[in-house]
Amino acid sequence: MNKVKRLSLIAITLLIFQIFSPNLGLLAEAKSDNSGKIEVKQVKQNADSTKWKVIINASGEENDGSTTKVTIGSGQTHHSINNVGDADVETSANGYVIHTPAGAKTFDVEIITSITNQDQSSYGLEALTTYDDGSFKASDQVAALEKKSEDTEKVVEVEEEVVKAEPEEQVKLTESEESVKQEKIAKQTKEEQQKDEVNLLSIIPFAIGTPGVYTTDPNSIVVPTAIVGESTNAHTLADYLWANGDTVYVAIKSTHELQYMTLNGIQNYDSDVYNAQVPISIDGDSHLPTGLSGNTKDSHWTVFKFNLADLQLPEGNSPFFVKGIGGGHDVGGDLKFTIPKEDKEVKKIWVGGSNHPAVDLQLIAENVDGGTQVLRTGTVNGTESPAWTYTFTDVPMYDPYGRPYTFSADEAEVPVNYDKTLDGLTVTNTYNPEQMNMNVNKEWIGPATEYVTIKLFANGVDTGKTLILNEANDWLGSFTELNKFDDTTGDPIIYTVEELDIPGYTNELSGSVEDGFTFTNTNDETLEIDVEKKWIGPGKDSVTVKLFANGEDTEDTLVLNGDNNWSGTFDNLRKYDEETGEEIVYTVEEVVIPGYSSNTTGSAEDGFIITNTNDETIDVDVEKRWVGPATESVTIKLLASGEDTGQTLILGEDNNWSDTFKNLRKYDAETGKEIIYSVEEVEVPYGYDVDYSTEDEKHIITNTARYGSLTVEKVDENEKPLAGATFELRDSEGNVVGIFTTGNDGTIKFENLEWGDYKLKETKAPEGYNKLVKEIAITINGENLHVTKQVVNTPIGWNIPKTGGIGTLGFYGVGFILIAGAGWFVFRRRQV
Repeated sequence: MNKVKRLSLIAITLLIFQIFSPNLGLLAEAKSDNSGKIEVKQVKQNADSTKWKVIINASGEENDGSTTKVTIGSGQTHHSINNVGDADVETSANGYVIHTPAGAKTFDVEIITSITNQDQSSYGLEALTTYDDGSFKASDQVAALEKKSEDTEKVVEVEEEVVKAEPEEQVKLTESEESVKQEKIAKQTKEEQQKDEVNLLSIIPFAIGTPGVYTTDPNSIVVPTAIVGESTNAHTLADYLWANGDTVYVAIKSTHELQYMTLNGIQNYDSDVYNAQVPISIDGDSHLPTGLSGNTKDSHWTVFKFNLADLQLPEGNSPFFVKGIGGGHDVGGDLKFTIPKEDKEVKKIWVGGSNHPAVDLQLIAENVDGGTQVLRTGTVNGTESPAWTYTFTDVPMYDPYGRPYTFSADEAEVPVNYDKTLDGLTVTNTYNPEQMNMNVNKEWIGPATEYVTIKLFANGVDTGKTLILNEANDWLGSFTELNKFDDTTGDPIIYTVEELDIPGYTNELSGSVEDGFTFTNTNDETLEIDVEKKWIGPGKDSVTVKLFANGEDTEDTLVLNGDNNWSGTFDNLRKYDEETGEEIVYTVEEVVIPGYSSNTTGSAEDGFIITNTNDETIDVDVEKRWVGPATESVTIKLLASGEDTGQTLILGEDNNWSDTFKNLRKYDAETGKEIIYSVEEVEVPYGYDVDYSTEDEKHIITNTARYGSLTVEKVDENEKPLAGATFELRDSEGNVVGIFTTGNDGTIKFENLEWGDYKLKETKAPEGYNKLVKEIAITINGENLHVTKQVVNTPIGWNIPKTGGIGTLGFYGVGFILIAGAGWFVFRRRQV
């Protein structure tokens, strides 16, 4: 009985301490600012909220603006803020930040806070205002409203563990049931009773009443977490995971108390437990424990702490378990980490070499601790688009703790005969094979030919490499820079050499790769066959001519070039077959040269002539340029050595004013002379000059718009020129192009006008004449290149209409007739 009472007393004492401990700061003496800089007042209160007044610059002094940090005391949270006027307001994790502008204005701000903990004895609000001349603090607090008494039994709540995951149940022990509990306790040993005391203490955590503030490692993120599948307990949810230094934090919200958490088999070493409805802030973002089921007024945060080095979390999901206090409050399963993902492109670059095998590229992720891992592997073989590029999709940008990865690339195995260099996400293989040289010597038994050709074979395959041995090089040569190992297999390469057969000789080979090879030829009766090479059009540096005996390739060749005047001789040829004795019929064939057509004439006795015609083709690029407005399109025709080929191109905006005449024969098929191609614009647009030029072998056709002009003729109503009229001409942008005054001929001229719209304005009229009121619109373009405008002025004080074309001259005439008539009348009277 005494043990039960002692346990109950301990529990009640801890609960009371938990309720009041967060508010100890508010029970201290309230401090207010007396300088009129800042005031805080509690003005209204009910069971759910409290209304406060925060008066900034209460004295109304002139200032350069202020910043006020308002802190909401524990047991409360944000509700609303009003009457802020033209101040700027930011919402912080545990209050507000108010920025007031410069001036003498007083801000009477109203703040309403919502009560989140009904069990606190008091609530408070604090404001700290910073001006240029210092910081000033004010605060106020209010006692909690007295709760209405209820006829309830005094109980000690003992949580009873149940097997099923059901809503939290509490067994209330009344005095009538105490005897049963006492009997159960009596059966326990003294050590078990002491253990119960410790366990009871351990399941009542000390809660935090102020908002929790956490930060992540630099450049790290907060990792949203969620239970994979359907949770076994909707009263407990895992929301966030983050890391700072050597600690990993996991924020769990629940409606009940939690004992511990395991993540990936590791149990937390510490935790922060918060009062109901107290938010936590992570990197400045405030989070309330919302979204739970059950008794949500008790929703609160528990932040579990783990040693980062112990966790070793895998990518994606990790097993977890949260132990609750009481039955049905445990939750577990797999915890999913939602990590931002991006695509990463890895490039493979080959430098040199002709054999480029498929390569396994590796995407390497390095965490902030310097640890690396092969995150993904992909194979490239050159058929990709773009070639030798592999894109790894949905790559996590952070490790499971939210810390950023640094990415690089590598390859699983370096190809044979290549060196490897790494640069970020690029892997470069440079061809650098181990090589050797191999000597070849020629010896003769009997007279020698002019030269012999030695062919090199690698693993029995012709490499295409040859040596020409002759007296000039003492019949000695070397195949140099030969790879020791095969590019594909990596096996040592077996090299052999062969001499092209020389008719009239038998040869014998001796030696080795290491010691060098020696060819020994024995001379038989021979004959000679001359071969001459002719070209229509430019030729190649050399040609190879093969010799056939009775239609069979003798494997004997001639290399013809400018040094031997494009002629050579197959000599030392066996004239008769050594088995049949029949005369051998010799013919020659030229090794096909791409881009040339070949024709062979002659015979073995008279010699052979091989004529090659150059069939090389070229492209002629054409570009159209405009100086001035462009027309819709132009037609360009192609000339070959001044003659119209009948080929045309249409250039316009659709092809960016450029195109190409393709596959044109470079040389004349009969004369072999190079054809000179030129282009010509079929019809030059009116108002343009054309110019032909070339840039980097490209034909440039430039059309330049001619400048226009405006001639102004200033006349009176009788079309008589007027001097002294000043005109101003402006372009479409309002810029003055020119100002001119008419001379005795009444004419002015604006020249070198670019195409466009203009306004002509008379700024000064001739003396005695009315100035033109309206501006005259002028347009200069290809159709109106040179414009003439006649401008008519009327005398001042005259309002003589020009209807029907009658001018002032007619009125002058009438006046003259009247005067003459009057004079005649006077004259007649004098005579009488």
